[in-house]
Amino acid sequence: MKRMVLMLAVVVAAGLLVASSVAQVQTKTSNVPAAVVSADKDAKTITFKTDDGKQWTLSAEGAAVKALEEVKAGDRVELTCRLTELGDYQAVTAIAKVKPKGEKP
Repeated sequence: MKRMVLMLAVVVAAGLLVASSVAQVQTKTSNVPAAVVSADKDAKTITFKTDDGKQWTLSAEGAAVKALEEVKAGDRVELTCRLTELGDYQAVTAIAKVKPKGEKP
């Protein structure tokens, strides 16, 4: 009986250890200055060009979906992008318009 209780305690402890390590996994993001090429609110995607000239088309998620209605081609924005484990852009989670220099807020 004592052996069974001890085995059960070990299993519970192992389960708690696994659960706590899974909870510690954090999503990495990056703020990306970019120019909007196109925004498709129906498809929930945004195509943008980064300052280094690369063009990306990503899915919009969360707050970025609503923001698609506010941006158009040519707008300067700062995107919050969720990253893959390899550091590539995976999805856009937030979009903030950037005011041109000299424009009043």
